[in-house]
Amino acid sequence: MAKRRASGEGSINFWEEKKLWVGRLTVNGKTKRKYGKTQKEVKNWLLETRKALSDNTYVDNDMTVSEFFEVYFRDHGKTLRPSTLRSYQNIYFWHIKDTIGNVRLLRLSAVHLNALYSSKKDEGLSSRTVEYINGVLKRAFNQGIKWGLLKFNPTVQASPPKVEKKEMKTWTGNQVKEFFKTVEGDRWEAVYYVASLGLREGEILALRWDSIDLANGKLKGVLA
Repeated sequence: MAKRRASGEGSINFWEEKKLWVGRLTVNGKTKRKYGKTQKEVKNWLLETRKALSDNTYVDNDMTVSEFFEVYFRDHGKTLRPSTLRSYQNIYFWHIKDTIGNVRLLRLSAVHLNALYSSKKDEGLSSRTVEYINGVLKRAFNQGIKWGLLKFNPTVQASPPKVEKKEMKTWTGNQVKEFFKTVEGDRWEAVYYVASLGLREGEILALRWDSIDLANGKLKGVLA
């Protein structure tokens, strides 16, 4: 390799055989290299890396997206509600692991994510589901930034499909009364009544006898 010292800081050489510029920098005892077609590209990388090291914002790891999610579920999963954790895990196993799981975390870009979202739309998933996939990735990567595993969140630059907001349609009072007449005597009648109050599934399933105030016709403690 014929060496040409570029102007400015750092070690930059020209690889004559490959017609590429090569930047080298030692970080924590390891030599990092950057290959580029132009000297400017490599020089900018070198200067940016040196600045990140000086500012203590440099990030360097070889983990893949799948390896990151293993750490995320193991260390952050305990802070999530069990139902939320299960939902995130399902999204990961069904839609993330086999698509971008092998991509290096630090190389993941909006290009990868947009391709993922497009493929899921082509598979027939709704815009709301694809947007939820983006939301899971966004929250996970934000945690990765806090841990120092990422410099920025690639979902910020991605373009998930927009979810069209539809006007909610509700039953009239007469329709509600008619429904309860229809389910009268059904084994799930009490659950239907509770569900009509707007409670979430987890809140309904968490109800206990001491949550029910029969004397005053009230529920208590369901939001705890």
